[in-house]
Amino acid sequence: MIKKGISVIIPVLNADAFCYKCIDSVINQNFQEKEIIIITTIENINKLKKTFDDYTIKYIESSSNEDSGTRRNIGIEYSRNKYIFFIDSDDELYSVDSLLKLYRAIECTGVKICGGSCIIRDEYKNKYYCRKDLTDFSFSHFNVFKNFQYETGFYRFIYDSEFLKAKIRFPSLKRFQDAVFFVNAMINADKFYLIPDIVYIYKKNHKKITWNVDMWNDHYKGVFELLKISYLNNYRCLAKRMLQNINNANRLRTLKPYDFKSLSHQKKIFLMTLLKMNKLFFYMPVAYLKTIITLVKWNYFNLM
Repeated sequence: MIKKGISVIIPVLNADAFCYKCIDSVINQNFQEKEIIIITTIENINKLKKTFDDYTIKYIESSSNEDSGTRRNIGIEYSRNKYIFFIDSDDELYSVDSLLKLYRAIECTGVKICGGSCIIRDEYKNKYYCRKDLTDFSFSHFNVFKNFQYETGFYRFIYDSEFLKAKIRFPSLKRFQDAVFFVNAMINADKFYLIPDIVYIYKKNHKKITWNVDMWNDHYKGVFELLKISYLNNYRCLAKRMLQNINNANRLRTLKPYDFKSLSHQKKIFLMTLLKMNKLFFYMPVAYLKTIITLVKWNYFNLM
């Protein structure tokens, strides 16, 4: 039986100080009808239970090699409430009424997905800031994905549980799985509702992540999936964002030469072709995307 509250799903990789702050921010919500689902290893479960033995927390054991997307999928299956909210274990809810604001908005509008604004916390610079194009919704309104076309920020949205269980899951990727999930959810929801209230704190520069070849391959695989979706639905803004993602100089510089050499010849051709064609896209987007689909037909997509 589905209950009318919210299931908050938290995949935990490391039970560190940020994780404890995250869980505290959820427990302290003034929205009472919630269950907290933490998916992590037995070692982390034992550590967390020493501090959080709250009756609203449901601990689910997972293996150490499962990615965060797989853990979120497990949380979806175990959820028993009407709505689902995801939070990364190193982030926090903005205020004690964050969940309440989202719950009221989605209940009043009857949509499958509802989201609020978020604020970014730069731990290295010790400051908060917003990016108007990515983090803020200036007023409450309905929207559709063709007018939205962002792949980031899935964490500040609340989702109808039955909708997710029937149609949407996170792909099994080590990186970029949240973007693919988010775009698919938004498209399948037809329309969604946005509120200007800040509900989420997204943290950056608080940990160092070393990307290996598998992570890079999964990242590109997710980007290419969204490029394909862009072509099929004529989402030009999303396609441009994905091309910029691929051509991001900072990320490419972190891919060391010996890592790039380990990629197959076909993968190198695919990646370099996209990079070389980047300028053409801004003038001939349809022609550019048709070329990408041609590469897909040559089976380059399946090589990733």
